[in-house]
Amino acid sequence: MALLLVLILFILFYKSFFWLIKNATHMNKKMIRLLALICALPVFRLNSIVFLFEVHILILSFLCILFLKFVMKHRILTRQALQKVLLISLFISSGTMLYGYWNMKHIVRSYYQIETEKPMMEDLTLVMLSDLHYSTSTNKAELQELVNRIEKEEAEVILLNGDIVDENTTEEQKEEVFDVLGDLTQESQVFYTFGNHELNRYFLKEEDTLSNLVKTIEDNGIQVLADQSADINENVCLVGRMDYKKKDRKQLSELLNDCDAEDLIIVADHQPRELQEAAKQKADLHLSGHTHAGQLFPMYYIFELFHINELNYGCRSIESMSAINSSGVSGWGFPIRTQKQSEYVVIDVVKNKS
Repeated sequence: MALLLVLILFILFYKSFFWLIKNATHMNKKMIRLLALICALPVFRLNSIVFLFEVHILILSFLCILFLKFVMKHRILTRQALQKVLLISLFISSGTMLYGYWNMKHIVRSYYQIETEKPMMEDLTLVMLSDLHYSTSTNKAELQELVNRIEKEEAEVILLNGDIVDENTTEEQKEEVFDVLGDLTQESQVFYTFGNHELNRYFLKEEDTLSNLVKTIEDNGIQVLADQSADINENVCLVGRMDYKKKDRKQLSELLNDCDAEDLIIVADHQPRELQEAAKQKADLHLSGHTHAGQLFPMYYIFELFHINELNYGCRSIESMSAINSSGVSGWGFPIRTQKQSEYVVIDVVKNKS
């Protein structure tokens, strides 16, 4: 299936670039075919910046052509007009890639304050980090800098909420990323939940591979919650769910049996799924990632239009529960983000004083 998709894209790219180059230049056909062939080659690396760059060029070029033909009523496009179209597309695509690269690397701090009626002993500060996809856009030095920033939050709890690594992460990089993230355990309780890229068809195929990953995580002092709960203190219960794609994941009602009804109940689930059920089960806070808030324009708006996810980004109140979805600290595949920001999330849960 993947090979068929690549072949279709290769033919589409080849024909599109052949048509553009042929009609915008005076080159001979052999040279046009060679250039079109070279331009089509990036489809064999779908997660490359060059592929994404060329996708933008083609989309912008044909949008400009449609504009000229049907809005400006230019039925016949001259070679000079097509040259201008290509130049405009190249300029906008280059700017988009530069912005997207900067925006992916520019990690911001997003803050939420949640009030609760639960009888907490003291206020709770929690940091959530999701969708790092190490090392799509982050190297070891940059990750250490991020860890240093998070340490300054002095959070009681740090949640690594899935897709911290993915199918492109090497064994050496897995050791590296959890060695650095393990520094967070010196001052905070650090918990880990799995995402779709760590548990689904893209990555881990054998149980012993999963066991090795769990061992690597736990060897660095990070507690894995895979359909398990943990008591943060006397009044706070954290439930870490298996990824939604796992057919054998437990029901939330079963997992909540280990939590006291008077506890502040926090549900960590990589994908923003079953939010109504979590609210029905009297969870107080639901934390998720996964969506990347679209990552590439205009995906966020497509997600919203077709209701692809229950919560694409931000904070929403569902009955008495607050649900927070993060855009993630990085992204998958391309080290480019042209939609929303890369972020880590800081949440203060405070007692309602009214």
